[in-house]
Formats: sequence, C-alpha cells, structure tokens
Amino acid sequence: MDSEIGKGPRGHDPEGEPRCQHYTYAHQALPGYAFESPQRFFGVVSSERAMEFLERVWEDVSEYARQSGRGYNHSFADARLHRVLLAERSYLTVLEMPAADAPTEAVYVGFVITFGPEGADGGAPYTARYYTLERTETAFVPSGVMFCEWTAERRHMNYGAAKDDSLGGFVERVRELAARA
Repeated sequence: MDSEIGKGPRGHDPEGEPRCQHYTYAHQALPGYAFESPQRFFGVVSSERAMEFLERVWEDVSEYARQSGRGYNHSFADARLHRVLLAERSYLTVLEMPAADAPTEAVYVGFVITFGPEGADGGAPYTARYYTLERTETAFVPSGVMFCEWTAERRHMNYGAAKDDSLGGFVERVRELAARA
C-alpha cells in the first residue's frame, strides 16, 4: 500500500511527529552554520540583516523538506530575534521559533559566543555554544519543554526539564551554563 505522507501541494508529516522543516532548521541547519564559522555567524545574527539571513535558511530547509516529501512551507512570520549581553564579552542571540507543535521541535534556539581577552596579534579567542528549548510530552515532563545543547561535534546533550517555555527562563538557563564555562 502506498503511503500518503508527503503527497499533495505542501506535503505533511505524520500527526504528532516533528515537522521536517522545523526540526531540520533548528537541529541541523542552524547549528551547521553556527559551528562552521562562529565569528561570522555571530556577525550575521548581530546585524540588521539577521532576520533576512535566518529566513533564507528557513526557505532552503523548506526546499529540502519538499524534496524529501516531508512537511514544508510552514511560515517563518512569527519568528523573533532577541539579543542579550550575558556578561562582559559574552553574547546570546535567541531565535524565537515559529510555534513548536510536536516533541523535539524547538521553541527557542540560542547561540552564545564568548570572546576571551585580545591577544598580542589583535585576535581574541572565543567559545561558541548552541542551545535549544524543545517541546516534549507533558505526560513525561509537566512543563512540556526540555533544555538541550548541540555541540560543535553535532552531539545532542539533554540537560533535563525546563521550568517553563518562557523567553526569560531560557535566557536564565543559558546564563547559568555560560557562567560555569
């Protein structure tokens, strides 16, 4: 019997499964850009053209999802960008994602870059981190969200349940981890 998944003008994902476009964007595409060149990525997401770049990546992932016969063409219109100074030389850029509807879809993604003291050559060493706040089943986690991190090696680390899905709560959790680094 032929599957109907992905048939029709927009394609679709099975009920309750993460949407290919949403998941791939937050868990593969953006971390790829962030860790390929952290300083360049920080420069782009700190610029006035940040949302234009982020939406272009969304559209590229949409094309990938379309070609794979999975859900795509979800709107990026509700996405919002927030910039936070975590500490001296430590910056957080948070992308408030389009509505996360299924487990593992990201509510927020956060990119942290922390610059060390400037060296004799004029360059500053840095560290880069990429965090997500992801939907999960409320039957397992009452808040319905988990706080996670993607590493430069593409490892997914789960730090456990978050208190809630608020932007303030996400920023504070990132701030706690950044202070320990």
